[in-house]
Amino acid sequence: MNHRILARGRSRPTGFSLTELLVVILIIAVLAAILFPFSRMMRRRAESINCLRQMQSWGNAFASYSAENNGKINWEHWPSISNDPLKCSPYVPYWSGDSTLKSGFSTQLSQRYCPSVKWDKTGNQPVCYATIQPIGVKGVGISGRASGKSSDYPLARIQTPARFMLMIEATGAGYSVSTRDQFISKVKPLTENGDSLRHDHRLHALFADFSVRPMNWPDIESGLDSWSTF
Repeated sequence: MNHRILARGRSRPTGFSLTELLVVILIIAVLAAILFPFSRMMRRRAESINCLRQMQSWGNAFASYSAENNGKINWEHWPSISNDPLKCSPYVPYWSGDSTLKSGFSTQLSQRYCPSVKWDKTGNQPVCYATIQPIGVKGVGISGRASGKSSDYPLARIQTPARFMLMIEATGAGYSVSTRDQFISKVKPLTENGDSLRHDHRLHALFADFSVRPMNWPDIESGLDSWSTF
């Protein structure tokens, strides 16, 4: 009788069994395997959207410049409107107004890079927004700009604005591309697997109708002879 009472009074062991713990661990591992690629995809998508929006703000800057400069576009100085290309531009986003110490210029310069790329003022960034030098339009450089020369060209010359590039993502230092070889060496690597890969093999380009659209390399390559041709 006493043995029965003692048996009934015994409590079951508390805590999880080894099998239960293994099941929980397995469930967590499966969920992590599902959610990690999804979260990475969402992060890349957010970076791509931010990049597109920032380049679109450059489209607004070019459009504003054109509206106040007889329908012309300036490809070389992105566009800084005084004779000194190192002064801040009223058309470029996030203008601070301080050009004396060039802090405003640096602020604007940082907008030449995708928001997903940390800008550290070294001038050796992995990705920049490069302007497209149109065929037949020469550069004048900073000294030429200071002496009154211009690398402007009229939008009216462009027959198909939706196929005429103003700006595109490119690798390395330097803020312009013009030739087929430069597209291949500076733009194509951003669409290939490796450290320079951008937005799942796509990158953004700004066109003369001031629209921005993502493109892959076959799209770009198919129009290499027309993207900067009037």
